[in-house]
Amino acid sequence: MTDQSRLDNYGLQHSALLGDDKGVLCALQTGANVNALDNAGRTAIMCVVAGERYKTHSFRVDTY
Repeated sequence: MTDQSRLDNYGLQHSALLGDDKGVLCALQTGANVNALDNAGRTAIMCVVAGERYKTHSFRVDTY
């Protein structure tokens, strides 16, 4: 883990923008902060909404 990885929040926002589920999961498992802002001032949730696939991507919510 490099300082640059931490500064980039482990790629969480980038993966969210691309609709990359595996990238988001990997970033979260590595320790990404879901409340962190990227260079444009966006959280990961904001990136999902602004992302390339938000209209066509389906999300599953697990209930316990």
